[in-house]
Amino acid sequence: MIARGIQTDVTGNNLANSTTTAFKEDRLNFRELIDGRLLLDRGRGVPSPENRLRAGFETRMRAGALESTGSPLDFAVNGPGFFVVETPDGERYTRDGHFALSPEGQLVTMDGFPVLGEAGPLRLGAGPVELSGDGQLSQNGTAVGSLRLAEFEQPERLNKLGRNLWVPRDEDQLPAPAEASQPVQGVLEHSNIRVVEQMVRLIEHERSYSFAHKALQIQDDSLGKTVNELGRLR
Repeated sequence: MIARGIQTDVTGNNLANSTTTAFKEDRLNFRELIDGRLLLDRGRGVPSPENRLRAGFETRMRAGALESTGSPLDFAVNGPGFFVVETPDGERYTRDGHFALSPEGQLVTMDGFPVLGEAGPLRLGAGPVELSGDGQLSQNGTAVGSLRLAEFEQPERLNKLGRNLWVPRDEDQLPAPAEASQPVQGVLEHSNIRVVEQMVRLIEHERSYSFAHKALQIQDDSLGKTVNELGRLR
């Protein structure tokens, strides 16, 4: 019942983020879920990052569909790479390219984290922004920097931090310069959640939970009758 409850939490979280830009589906290895240590995370939804690996969690990193928005500050990654952003805790990685300009003219995420280029935070002036085929950003015909992309040998081993940010799980999991990825302007990546599939899975988890609960009740009733019968024999 506990395992099915956790699966229901995760599937519900997937559905809740089905419209979140570039969200990646979480799945569980049911066999590994039957572990008493997982009880520490019960009631908190998706387990904390440091417990995801041993909890049997895995993230499906397949790309979501791209949708044109027409906004010059919307970007997507064509390939397995990630945008690099600067946070108070250091560099973090994201597939969410819904960016904006800060009052100081920096290119930032919706949470205000600076987006990094090859030479540091990207600063833009007045005027339309254009992205060239090699990743260079320019305004009024003048290059202002290039979007920095990073790739990982095993992206499925990254940890989710919330706010659509990712961080390597291990210290030796270093990012590499993007060789198979290119930024695309004026589009955003959808989540890779297949809503119908998640709904079916949610129904399955809830039914399995109900069956397990009923079996537990039957066992409890049988145990109660046994105890009462033994008491009468004395």
